[in-house]
Amino acid sequence: MAPAPEQKRAFFWKNGRAGRLRPSGYFKRTARKIDRVVSQAFPQLEILPVCADYLEPFNLPSASRKPRAKLLLSGSTIGNFEPPAAMTFLQRVVDLCEDDAGFDWRRSAKDRRVLERAYNDNAGVTAQFNLNLLARANRELGANFDLRQWRHHAIYNPDEGRIEIYLISKIDQAVRIKHRQFHFHAGEKIITEYSYKHTRQVLSTSPTSRI
Repeated sequence: MAPAPEQKRAFFWKNGRAGRLRPSGYFKRTARKIDRVVSQAFPQLEILPVCADYLEPFNLPSASRKPRAKLLLSGSTIGNFEPPAAMTFLQRVVDLCEDDAGFDWRRSAKDRRVLERAYNDNAGVTAQFNLNLLARANRELGANFDLRQWRHHAIYNPDEGRIEIYLISKIDQAVRIKHRQFHFHAGEKIITEYSYKHTRQVLSTSPTSRI
C-alpha cells in the first residue's frame, strides 16, 4: 500500500527545504509526473528524475548541490521481495547512495487486524484489483474465467510476516486457458500475491548488513 498523498507531502516538506530529490521509476511518464508535481510544490528542491529498472545496477545523476540526501522508498515495492531479496535490494540502495541513505520503517509491520481490514477493504478496491487478474487472463490469454464465480480474500501470515492474497472459487468449475483446461473445487484458492511487511529486525539479521 502506498503512502497517502498527505504523508508524501509531509515527508518532502520536512526533508526538502534545501535538498535534492531523485525520483526513480520504471516508466518515464511516472518520473516526469513526480518531477512536475514536486517541482510546483517545492521549487527549492533540485529534481533529478531517473528512469531505470531498480532490479538492475544503475547510476544516479550528479547534483549541483551537496546536502545530505534523503531517500524515500514509496509504496509497496519492498514488500514484493522475500526477505533475502529485500536485503540484497536495500544493500544495493545503500551502495548507490554511498552509505548516505535512511529508511523509514513506520509503515512496515502493523497489527494483524489493521492489515487485514486494509486488504479486505469495504469499498472493494483491492478485490477489484485482484479480480482484474482474471479479466486480463480472459483478454490476453484467451481464458474464460467467470469473475462472478470468484471472490477476493486476504490474510496476514504472522509466521512469514506477509499478507497473502487469494482468489477463491465459489463453486466447482472448469476454466480454459488457451488450449488447457483447469478444474477448481469450491473453496479452492489461487495465490495471486505475497506482500511482505518487513521489519528492521528481520532485514538486519545478515552479518554483513548495513541496513
